[in-house]
Amino acid sequence: VSPALYEYGTLRYILAATGTHLVALVPETGKIAWSYPYWKADKWDQNGLIWANTPIWNKDEVFITMGYNYNAVMLKINPDGSGVSEKYTSTVFDNHHHGVVLVDGYVYGSNWINNGKGNWVCMDWNSGEIKWETQWENKGSIVFADGLFYLYEEKQGNVGLVHPNPEKFDLISSFRVTGGTGPHWAHPFICDGKLFLRHGEVLMVYDIKK
Repeated sequence: VSPALYEYGTLRYILAATGTHLVALVPETGKIAWSYPYWKADKWDQNGLIWANTPIWNKDEVFITMGYNYNAVMLKINPDGSGVSEKYTSTVFDNHHHGVVLVDGYVYGSNWINNGKGNWVCMDWNSGEIKWETQWENKGSIVFADGLFYLYEEKQGNVGLVHPNPEKFDLISSFRVTGGTGPHWAHPFICDGKLFLRHGEVLMVYDIKK
């Protein structure tokens, strides 16, 4: 898990992970402010452990998810920053390793049906209610820029431009990446009006500013 810098009010942590725990570190001292045991052996039926998604946060809440039919969890940080409690869990929004994005109170991304299949999901951040779960090509990564989502599904390399919409999966247009080899697992990156997509040994750059 790539770490994330968390800042809210007087609280400032580095959110990182071991194989089993989410850990909040005080940047200035390295002291562990709190830790949360996310992985529990009695709830895991897969061989090995993969937890690849960086936590996302909003105010005093942190969302973590890891795929494989393992519950995603919304955590609420204690007012004094000494620990966390579970606000809710989601059996639907188990994102594999593609990341999720929070926009206007809703979390968007894909979930895990099996290693080769997943749907796209929108979830209410506050309640955990699943607003929709839609099949589009396959599970994949998601980034957000200038009011739009860019989806990159992992199996065939389809790229979708999508409106953030909690009422439906609102696809504007799509195309397919044909260069490169292997799974489409490299996350899209956007900088200076350009969309960077890597597939295997090939890097493609698209002008999206116009």
